[in-house]
Amino acid sequence: MKVKPLKFKLHHPETVFYTPNASIEDRGDRLLKASINRLYYLLARAGGGDPEYDALADLVTSKELGQCAFFVDFSIGEPPISLFAVMDTGSDLTWVNCLTAFDPSESRTFSQYPCSASCDKCSYANECILQIGYVGKSSASGVIAREKFTFQSPSEDNTIVNDAVFGCFRKFSKTNEDLPGLFGLGDLRTEFSLLSRK
Repeated sequence: MKVKPLKFKLHHPETVFYTPNASIEDRGDRLLKASINRLYYLLARAGGGDPEYDALADLVTSKELGQCAFFVDFSIGEPPISLFAVMDTGSDLTWVNCLTAFDPSESRTFSQYPCSASCDKCSYANECILQIGYVGKSSASGVIAREKFTFQSPSEDNTIVNDAVFGCFRKFSKTNEDLPGLFGLGDLRTEFSLLSRK
């Protein structure tokens, strides 16, 4: 069986955080701050070991980081909830903030992912519990689950991935607590990767 290519819309931060009444000076200030924050973040991720950059990277909030990242536009669940998740090519797990962005109890297509060797631990209900750590000491954790993802393409029919594996996370470090989600497009091809789906 041939797998349908995964196509979706990417949004530049200017379209997600658009403020119609902002002056040119306000936009310039915001873009400059986002560029500086992105530089600090990348220097810390590069492992330069410079305490000044590491400390500054810890000050970058998820909103500031999001203002210099691209967003994946997709819907999750049934009925569908529209989300913008920060695109991440460094990890392969997609996770959603199940405290503020998505309530799995409201979806008819949500199901738990059974515990496996890839999980950090198993709950008494056989839930797969996972904690993800990132460079810069940020983290997110929760359960791995399955859900329906819908991707709108500007020129074709929607792409629907039934039983997409994702993290339904409820615990976050300060850096990640404001993100609606993170869309992992890394090429690690683990069992949690959307890219490795059959």
